[in-house]
This record gives sequence, C-alpha cells and structure tokens, in this order.
Amino acid sequence: MEILEILQIAILVITAGIGLIGLALPGSITGFTGLMPDGVRGISEQRSIFGGLFIALGVAPLVLDTPRRTRSSGSATWRSPPPARSRSCTTSPTPGRTS
Repeated sequence: MEILEILQIAILVITAGIGLIGLALPGSITGFTGLMPDGVRGISEQRSIFGGLFIALGVAPLVLDTPRRTRSSGSATWRSPPPARSRSCTTSPTPGRTS
C-alpha cells in the first residue's frame, strides 16, 4: 500500500468522523462553521449536511472501492442528506415548546 493511498483512506475516515459528530452533536458544528441554526429546521440542515453528507462522502468510497470513487461519492452526496434531515425533524425538540 502506497503512502498516497494511506493518506486518502485516512482523509476518508476523518471525513466520516466529522459527519458522525455533525449528526450526533449538531451544536458542536456551530463553532466549527460559524453558522447559527434557527430552530428545528436549522438544526435539521446542520445534521443533514454536516452529518449525513460528510458520512456519505467518507464511507462511500471505502465501501464501493472502485476506480470511480469520486463519481460514487458524488452520487452519495445527493442521497445522504434526506435521511439525516428526516431523523432530525422527528427527534429534535421544538424551541419554545414544552411537552
């Protein structure tokens, strides 16, 4: 295994790790990006982009392991935010609302 391939795999793992953090702790992304979510929709968008998208970009090339990694990652890019957004919309508390 060449050093370039090791570096590529390390970057993919780091990308997926950032995605896991973004999905589980969307508030921690605020300090990283400077973007402030506005209510449930804002949190949902942070989870979908910085969670689902980064996970897909990191995992798809490792799982598919083809010479066309870039194209497969691009396809995963468009498929990953909706599930993360759906999860966020159903589990995030609504600001200003008490149960």
